[in-house]
Amino acid sequence: GGTLSAWNTPFEVARIESQSGIMVAMGKDNSGGGDDGRQKGKSLVGTMCSIVEERGVGGLYVGLVPRAAQSCYQTIFLVCVPRLLQSL
Repeated sequence: GGTLSAWNTPFEVARIESQSGIMVAMGKDNSGGGDDGRQKGKSLVGTMCSIVEERGVGGLYVGLVPRAAQSCYQTIFLVCVPRLLQSL
């Protein structure tokens, strides 16, 4: 269950990268900060391509192991523990 729930990690990485890029752009407008190369409003596919260009394909899978571990932990407590408590 834990590994299957991590199938969308590349999409989550791109979503987070896109959102952080928008926040940086908004901060730049308000505080006069520098441009870090991110574009405001870039598409999901465009963000994924940028990540692959900058960090390689592995950049799309950042955080895969902790995410799978969290899913395993949740599965244990949401499925196994209630079953054990029912048997008592």
